[in-house]
Amino acid sequence: MNVLEWWIVAFGFGAMLQDLLRSRISNRYLITGWLAGATAAFLSPSPEGILRFMGGALLPIVLLFLLFRFRMIGAGDIKLLSALGGMVGIQASLWLLVSSFLIGGLLAVGILTVNRSWFRRFRFFYRYVQNYRTTGIRIPYRPEKHGGEHLHFAVPVFAALLLWKGGVF
Repeated sequence: MNVLEWWIVAFGFGAMLQDLLRSRISNRYLITGWLAGATAAFLSPSPEGILRFMGGALLPIVLLFLLFRFRMIGAGDIKLLSALGGMVGIQASLWLLVSSFLIGGLLAVGILTVNRSWFRRFRFFYRYVQNYRTTGIRIPYRPEKHGGEHLHFAVPVFAALLLWKGGVF
């Protein structure tokens, strides 16, 4: 791995730690990631470096906007995927996004099984959708106080990043 690749992995690890310890990722930290990706793009000998950065950074924002509008994913998670996407480019950004959701889904299955909360979560989702259909009002999907069912999305993002660097995709 070259220096930039090590930096990307370290950046992902730092974001995961912030999410686990504070349940949020600092905007200053995320801006550092975008700046690193933009700098690498501008210093790239290839003229399409900036397009690669912009495509990778914008892809998660565009694809996850609807989930954000319904408050099913946090802005910090999207910004993390955007910063990483800018560093890795559009193709790897898409794989990172898909892999993060697959890994997150597997972790969610484990969490719901351990907490024995499948029925409660499906009922919550059903009521959430029903409430939106009847009122048209979008409320946060996650309650302010979350129990053991909360998934810090930076964890599957970091796991997907490790798989990417390990050559799985």
